[in-house]
Amino acid sequence: MPDNTVTIYFPIKGYKTNLTYVNQEPLSSAILSNCWIRDVFENRARGGQRAGLAKASDTEISGGSPIFKMVSIINTYIPAE
Repeated sequence: MPDNTVTIYFPIKGYKTNLTYVNQEPLSSAILSNCWIRDVFENRARGGQRAGLAKASDTEISGGSPIFKMVSIINTYIPAE
C-alpha cells in the first residue's frame, strides 16, 4: 500500500501576497485568517488562533455547562425600555 502521508508546515513566516503560488516563499502563506505564530502562555512557536480583543458579554450564557456547538445569530430586535 503506498504511503499517502503529506507533511504540512505552519506558515511561521507569515502572510505574503507579492509572489505567485509556484514561487511562494517557504513557510509563508498567501491565505491566512486570525493566526498567531507564538504561544503567549508558553512563549514558543506553534500555530494557533488569535485571541479575542475583549469580552463579547459579561453574562455567562452556558450556565456553567460546556458549549458543544456554536452558531452565528443576528438579532435586529431591540426592546424598548
